[in-house]
Amino acid sequence: MAAAIRAILLIALVVAGIPGAPKAAGAEEPPTASDVFLDKVQRAAVAYFWQEANPRTGLVWNTTELHTSASITATGVALSAIVIGIERGWIQREEGYARVLRTLKTMAEQLEHVQGFFYHYLDFDRGVRVRDAEVSCIDTAIAIVSVLAAGEYFKGTEVQQLAQQLYERLDWAWFLNGEETLRWSWMPEEGFQEGSIHFSEGLLAYLLALGSPTHPIPESS
Repeated sequence: MAAAIRAILLIALVVAGIPGAPKAAGAEEPPTASDVFLDKVQRAAVAYFWQEANPRTGLVWNTTELHTSASITATGVALSAIVIGIERGWIQREEGYARVLRTLKTMAEQLEHVQGFFYHYLDFDRGVRVRDAEVSCIDTAIAIVSVLAAGEYFKGTEVQQLAQQLYERLDWAWFLNGEETLRWSWMPEEGFQEGSIHFSEGLLAYLLALGSPTHPIPESS
């Protein structure tokens, strides 16, 4: 099942931002106004995740507001943005690989985690938990989707090795907390948040949890 999960992630990445196969010679049509607009939006989005990252750690600001923090969500999405940027010719492959590698090393070696899951909000420079941030199942899942996509893109490299390591250390069964469905979050001061993850972005978490090669959840979940 893990291989199927990786295939789904790659398909999603392609649909999200990488252009389709080139058309046959002579069949190319001029870009429409919508094409031009979407290209502009995609390029701006990739630029945001590249420019708003800490070049030393790869952590990315959660928003552009004052007094904000980095988030594991934005840091993860940046990895997909880099892959798209490389494919579109906006980021040099060597530079993109170096940034992805630094980010994964930060995630694997520097960031505090609980059973493999990360705190939602992080100090931009030090990577430590800020305020009363929760250990977030869904935000870790969003990050890991991009981690695995980057690993598949840079197949056969240290990036792929780290991506698999980050995925395999996630104890999804722990986040069930004895229930049938995944919990939203956990805090050291309060324990697990009431309520479970259902439809919406939570589907990412269930796909990853069901396909885990090390700590899967039951199919009945």
